[in-house]
Amino acid sequence: MSITEFNLIDRFFNKTVTDPNHVVLGIGDDAALLRPDSNSGDHIQVLTASSTLLEGTDFEADQDPAFIGRKLLEKPIGEITNQSAQAVWATLSLILSETDETWLQAFSDGLFETASGNGIQLVGGDTTQGPRKLLTVQVYGVKKL
Repeated sequence: MSITEFNLIDRFFNKTVTDPNHVVLGIGDDAALLRPDSNSGDHIQVLTASSTLLEGTDFEADQDPAFIGRKLLEKPIGEITNQSAQAVWATLSLILSETDETWLQAFSDGLFETASGNGIQLVGGDTTQGPRKLLTVQVYGVKKL
């Protein structure tokens, strides 16, 4: 990759979408420390759902990257909301065969369009190099009991 992992994160994925007070330690580290809002005294459950897309199987190299970013995030959001919960955080893992900055910009635009429309903050993940794109998002939600 021609761009370092931390430069890639800062340039394409370090965007605040929701209340930053719920993220104690967020994107840029290998682990996220999150604080569910429990000011009301309610008990809270945390839910998680994931989605993975593999280039050549789930999407083609010439598909619109913004569409791929939206598609990646929409499925686990639906799984969280189907449990009467609110999706609040996500982690993103990318395996990239090359660092195509035009592709990454469009992909992150689509991803953040969906994230901001659903009140989700990207709080971490991982990137590495591989033979083709493999994209995984893990979405975390909260549900008051």
